[in-house]
This record gives sequence, structure tokens and C-alpha cells, in this order.
Amino acid sequence: CTAYAKDRRPDLPNNLGNADTWVYMASIQGYATGTIPRVGAIAQLGMHVAYVESVNADGSFVISEQNYYGPFIIDTRVVSGGWQFIY
Repeated sequence: CTAYAKDRRPDLPNNLGNADTWVYMASIQGYATGTIPRVGAIAQLGMHVAYVESVNADGSFVISEQNYYGPFIIDTRVVSGGWQFIY
């Protein structure tokens, strides 16, 4: 999932570590982070990162991701709640 997220956000540094450290590592390097989804943000939940494609009126959001359903599988899904973001 990290390779896919990095491909979607090539502006982010290469030293963010495993998925579960991405938001923390980005924040200490000066990147804006938070808990509100925004289009173009990297979303992180546990050991997974994804790219925010769109945000819905109800607060849910559409992510694209790789490896959630299996190796090399790229998909999109609607999620909500509990995620952190790198803007």
C-alpha cells in the first residue's frame, strides 16, 4: 500500500517508514496532518495507507488503494471514521 500511496503523492518524502508511521513522520517533517478528509490527501489507518479521491457530504470519503484485498490489487471503496491524513 505504501508504494501505491507514494506513487499518488510523489511530493512526500521517501523516509516515512511503514504505513503506521506515515502521519507521524510526515508531521515531524513539517507536512500538514489532521483528521478531516480532503481530496488528494493520504489517508492512514493502522498498517494501511490510501489516497483520498473524493469526500462525500456525509463525511465519508472514497479512497483508492493497493493490497487491501490482496497482493497487487488496486481498488476504490467508501470509508469513514478513525482515519488520519497527510495533506
